[in-house]
Amino acid sequence: MSEKIHPPTPKKRQQAKEQGRGPNSRELISASTLLSASGILSWTGPQIARFLKHTIESAFQQQASLSIETSDVVARLSSLIIAGLLVLLPLMIGLMFVAIASGLAQTQGRVVLSRFAPSLDRFSPAKRMKSVLGTQAQLRFCVSLLKLTAIVSVSAMYVQGSMPAIVRLGQLPLAGAGASVFELLVGCSVWLGGTVLFFAIVDFAIAWWQHEQELMMTDLELREEIRNSQRANVPGPARTEAVHGVT
Repeated sequence: MSEKIHPPTPKKRQQAKEQGRGPNSRELISASTLLSASGILSWTGPQIARFLKHTIESAFQQQASLSIETSDVVARLSSLIIAGLLVLLPLMIGLMFVAIASGLAQTQGRVVLSRFAPSLDRFSPAKRMKSVLGTQAQLRFCVSLLKLTAIVSVSAMYVQGSMPAIVRLGQLPLAGAGASVFELLVGCSVWLGGTVLFFAIVDFAIAWWQHEQELMMTDLELREEIRNSQRANVPGPARTEAVHGVT
Protein backbone atom coordinates (compact mmCIF):
# COMPACT_ATOMS: atom_id res chain seq x y z
CA MET A 1 0.00 0.00 0.00
CA SER A 2 1.44 3.35 -1.06
CA GLU A 3 2.17 5.92 1.58
CA LYS A 4 1.10 9.54 1.38
CA ILE A 5 4.40 11.31 0.85
CA HIS A 6 3.52 14.11 -1.58
CA PRO A 7 2.06 17.47 -0.54
CA PRO A 8 -1.43 18.21 -1.85
CA THR A 9 -1.82 20.00 -5.15
CA PRO A 10 -3.81 23.24 -5.45
CA LYS A 11 -6.57 21.30 -7.20
CA LYS A 12 -6.97 18.90 -4.28
CA ARG A 13 -6.98 21.77 -1.80
CA GLN A 14 -9.71 23.47 -3.81
CA GLN A 15 -11.76 20.27 -3.91
CA ALA A 16 -11.43 19.87 -0.14
CA LYS A 17 -12.51 23.49 0.33
CA GLU A 18 -15.56 23.00 -1.89
CA GLN A 19 -16.50 19.89 0.10
CA GLY A 20 -16.31 21.81 3.38
CA ARG A 21 -13.28 19.91 4.63
CA GLY A 22 -10.81 21.93 6.63
CA PRO A 23 -9.28 22.47 10.06
CA ASN A 24 -12.02 23.06 12.58
CA SER A 25 -11.93 23.38 16.36
CA ARG A 26 -14.99 23.41 18.59
CA GLU A 27 -12.76 24.50 21.46
CA LEU A 28 -12.09 27.76 19.63
CA ILE A 29 -15.82 28.45 19.44
CA SER A 30 -16.21 27.68 23.15
CA ALA A 31 -13.31 29.94 24.12
CA SER A 32 -14.50 32.86 22.02
CA THR A 33 -18.03 32.46 23.38
CA LEU A 34 -16.81 32.39 27.00
CA LEU A 35 -14.64 35.48 26.56
CA SER A 36 -17.46 37.29 24.76
CA ALA A 37 -19.87 36.39 27.55
CA SER A 38 -17.46 37.91 30.07
CA GLY A 39 -17.20 41.12 28.06
CA ILE A 40 -20.95 41.41 27.50
CA LEU A 41 -21.70 40.69 31.16
CA SER A 42 -19.29 43.41 32.25
CA TRP A 43 -21.30 45.80 30.05
CA THR A 44 -24.83 44.58 30.84
CA GLY A 45 -24.07 43.68 34.45
CA PRO A 46 -25.54 46.87 35.98
CA GLN A 47 -28.79 46.37 34.08
CA ILE A 48 -29.08 42.77 35.27
CA ALA A 49 -28.29 43.85 38.84
CA ARG A 50 -30.97 46.56 38.75
CA PHE A 51 -33.49 44.05 37.39
CA LEU A 52 -32.72 41.55 40.15
CA LYS A 53 -32.86 44.27 42.79
CA HIS A 54 -36.21 45.51 41.51
CA THR A 55 -37.58 41.96 41.40
CA ILE A 56 -36.53 41.22 44.98
CA GLU A 57 -37.84 44.55 46.29
CA SER A 58 -41.18 44.15 44.54
CA ALA A 59 -41.51 40.61 45.89
CA PHE A 60 -40.98 41.77 49.49
CA GLN A 61 -43.18 44.84 49.10
CA GLN A 62 -46.21 42.82 48.02
CA GLN A 63 -48.74 42.57 50.80
CA ALA A 64 -49.46 39.06 51.93
CA SER A 65 -52.92 37.93 51.04
CA LEU A 66 -54.75 34.71 51.65
CA SER A 67 -56.76 35.05 48.46
CA ILE A 68 -54.50 35.31 45.43
CA GLU A 69 -56.10 35.46 42.04
CA THR A 70 -54.66 33.17 39.42
CA SER A 71 -54.80 35.93 36.83
CA ASP A 72 -52.63 38.17 39.03
CA VAL A 73 -50.02 35.44 39.44
CA VAL A 74 -49.94 34.77 35.70
CA ALA A 75 -49.68 38.48 34.93
CA ARG A 76 -46.80 38.99 37.37
CA LEU A 77 -44.92 35.96 36.08
CA SER A 78 -45.43 37.06 32.49
CA SER A 79 -44.14 40.55 33.20
CA LEU A 80 -41.11 39.15 35.03
CA ILE A 81 -40.30 36.75 32.19
CA ILE A 82 -40.62 39.46 29.54
CA ALA A 83 -38.50 41.89 31.55
CA GLY A 84 -35.86 39.21 32.15
CA LEU A 85 -35.71 38.32 28.47
CA LEU A 86 -35.31 41.98 27.52
CA VAL A 87 -32.44 42.34 29.98
CA LEU A 88 -30.73 39.15 28.75
CA LEU A 89 -31.41 39.85 25.07
CA PRO A 90 -28.05 41.61 24.37
CA LEU A 91 -26.19 38.70 25.98
CA MET A 92 -28.06 36.05 23.97
CA ILE A 93 -27.71 37.92 20.67
CA GLY A 94 -24.03 38.60 21.28
CA LEU A 95 -23.22 34.98 22.13
CA MET A 96 -25.15 33.70 19.11
CA PHE A 97 -23.33 36.12 16.81
CA VAL A 98 -19.91 35.22 18.22
CA ALA A 99 -20.55 31.48 17.92
CA ILE A 100 -21.67 31.79 14.29
CA ALA A 101 -18.82 34.15 13.41
CA SER A 102 -16.24 31.83 14.99
CA GLY A 103 -17.51 28.88 12.98
CA LEU A 104 -17.61 30.83 9.71
CA ALA A 105 -14.12 32.22 10.31
CA GLN A 106 -12.71 28.69 10.47
CA THR A 107 -14.45 27.70 7.23
CA GLN A 108 -13.55 31.01 5.55
CA GLY A 109 -17.22 31.92 5.27
CA ARG A 110 -18.13 28.83 3.26
CA VAL A 111 -21.27 26.89 4.21
CA VAL A 112 -21.63 23.44 2.65
CA LEU A 113 -25.20 22.17 2.97
CA SER A 114 -24.16 18.61 2.15
CA ARG A 115 -22.39 18.43 5.51
CA PHE A 116 -25.79 18.61 7.21
CA ALA A 117 -27.23 15.72 5.20
CA PRO A 118 -27.65 12.40 7.07
CA SER A 119 -24.96 9.84 6.37
CA LEU A 120 -24.61 6.21 7.45
CA ASP A 121 -20.84 6.63 7.74
CA ARG A 122 -21.35 8.66 10.89
CA PHE A 123 -22.89 5.61 12.58
CA SER A 124 -20.27 3.14 11.36
CA PRO A 125 -18.82 1.23 14.36
CA ALA A 126 -15.54 0.61 12.54
CA LYS A 127 -15.10 4.29 11.74
CA ARG A 128 -15.98 5.26 15.30
CA MET A 129 -13.51 2.75 16.72
CA LYS A 130 -10.80 4.04 14.40
CA SER A 131 -11.46 7.62 15.43
CA VAL A 132 -11.35 6.68 19.13
CA LEU A 133 -8.19 4.57 18.96
CA GLY A 134 -6.35 6.71 16.41
CA THR A 135 -3.27 8.81 17.08
CA GLN A 136 -5.20 12.06 16.76
CA ALA A 137 -7.79 10.89 19.30
CA GLN A 138 -5.11 9.96 21.82
CA LEU A 139 -3.40 13.30 21.31
CA ARG A 140 -6.67 15.17 21.82
CA PHE A 141 -7.33 13.11 24.97
CA CYS A 142 -3.97 14.16 26.43
CA VAL A 143 -4.71 17.79 25.57
CA SER A 144 -8.12 17.50 27.26
CA LEU A 145 -6.51 16.18 30.45
CA LEU A 146 -4.03 19.03 30.44
CA LYS A 147 -6.86 21.51 29.84
CA LEU A 148 -8.87 20.13 32.75
CA THR A 149 -5.83 20.34 35.03
CA ALA A 150 -5.13 23.90 33.91
CA ILE A 151 -8.75 25.00 34.45
CA VAL A 152 -8.81 23.59 37.98
CA SER A 153 -5.43 25.18 38.77
CA VAL A 154 -6.41 28.59 37.39
CA SER A 155 -9.71 28.52 39.30
CA ALA A 156 -7.94 27.61 42.54
CA MET A 157 -5.32 30.35 42.09
CA TYR A 158 -8.02 32.92 41.29
CA VAL A 159 -10.04 32.01 44.38
CA GLN A 160 -6.90 32.12 46.52
CA GLY A 161 -5.94 35.52 45.15
CA SER A 162 -9.48 36.84 45.66
CA MET A 163 -9.78 35.52 49.21
CA PRO A 164 -9.53 38.99 50.87
CA ALA A 165 -12.42 40.25 48.72
CA ILE A 166 -14.41 37.11 49.49
CA VAL A 167 -13.85 37.58 53.24
CA ARG A 168 -15.09 41.21 53.04
CA LEU A 169 -18.39 40.12 51.48
CA GLY A 170 -19.91 39.52 54.92
CA GLN A 171 -19.24 43.14 55.92
CA LEU A 172 -20.92 44.67 52.87
CA PRO A 173 -24.60 45.49 52.38
CA LEU A 174 -26.67 43.29 50.10
CA ALA A 175 -26.26 45.49 47.03
CA GLY A 176 -22.51 45.88 47.53
CA ALA A 177 -22.04 42.18 48.16
CA GLY A 178 -23.97 41.33 45.01
CA ALA A 179 -21.84 43.70 42.94
CA SER A 180 -18.64 42.24 44.40
CA VAL A 181 -19.76 38.68 43.69
CA PHE A 182 -20.62 39.67 40.13
CA GLU A 183 -17.17 41.22 39.61
CA LEU A 184 -15.49 38.12 41.01
CA LEU A 185 -17.47 35.86 38.68
CA VAL A 186 -16.69 37.98 35.63
CA GLY A 187 -13.00 38.08 36.52
CA CYS A 188 -12.91 34.32 37.00
CA SER A 189 -14.63 33.76 33.65
CA VAL A 190 -12.04 35.99 31.94
CA TRP A 191 -9.17 33.94 33.37
CA LEU A 192 -10.90 30.69 32.47
CA GLY A 193 -11.65 32.01 28.99
CA GLY A 194 -8.00 32.85 28.45
CA THR A 195 -7.00 29.36 29.57
CA VAL A 196 -9.54 27.72 27.28
CA LEU A 197 -8.41 29.98 24.43
CA PHE A 198 -4.82 28.78 24.80
CA PHE A 199 -5.88 25.15 24.55
CA ALA A 200 -8.25 26.03 21.71
CA ILE A 201 -5.29 27.32 19.72
CA VAL A 202 -3.49 24.04 20.43
CA ASP A 203 -6.59 22.10 19.37
CA PHE A 204 -6.83 24.09 16.13
CA ALA A 205 -3.16 23.41 15.42
CA ILE A 206 -3.82 19.68 15.86
CA ALA A 207 -6.84 19.91 13.55
CA TRP A 208 -4.74 21.75 10.94
CA TRP A 209 -2.01 19.10 11.12
CA GLN A 210 -4.60 16.33 10.81
CA HIS A 211 -6.16 18.07 7.80
CA GLU A 212 -2.78 18.40 6.11
CA GLN A 213 -2.08 14.70 6.70
CA GLU A 214 -5.41 13.79 5.12
CA LEU A 215 -4.64 15.90 2.05
CA MET A 216 -1.27 14.26 1.44
CA MET A 217 -1.14 12.27 -1.79
CA THR A 218 0.34 8.91 -2.78
CA ASP A 219 2.40 8.32 -5.92
CA LEU A 220 -0.64 6.82 -7.64
CA GLU A 221 -2.91 9.75 -6.73
CA LEU A 222 -0.34 12.27 -7.90
CA ARG A 223 0.23 10.49 -11.23
CA GLU A 224 -3.53 10.16 -11.76
CA GLU A 225 -4.09 13.86 -11.15
CA ILE A 226 -1.23 14.84 -13.47
CA ARG A 227 -2.65 12.52 -16.13
CA ASN A 228 -6.13 14.02 -15.77
CA SER A 229 -4.72 17.54 -15.98
CA GLN A 230 -2.80 16.74 -19.14
CA ARG A 231 -5.86 15.04 -20.62
CA ALA A 232 -7.98 18.10 -19.89
CA ASN A 233 -5.50 20.34 -21.71
CA VAL A 234 -5.55 18.20 -24.87
CA PRO A 235 -8.04 19.48 -27.51
CA GLY A 236 -11.10 17.29 -28.11
CA PRO A 237 -11.75 15.38 -31.36
CA ALA A 238 -14.23 17.91 -32.67
CA ARG A 239 -11.84 20.77 -32.10
CA THR A 240 -9.00 18.82 -33.73
CA GLU A 241 -11.08 18.09 -36.83
CA ALA A 242 -12.09 21.73 -37.10
CA VAL A 243 -8.48 22.82 -36.95
CA HIS A 244 -7.53 20.30 -39.66
CA GLY A 245 -10.37 21.55 -41.89
CA VAL A 246 -9.13 25.10 -41.64
CA THR A 247 -5.60 24.14 -42.51
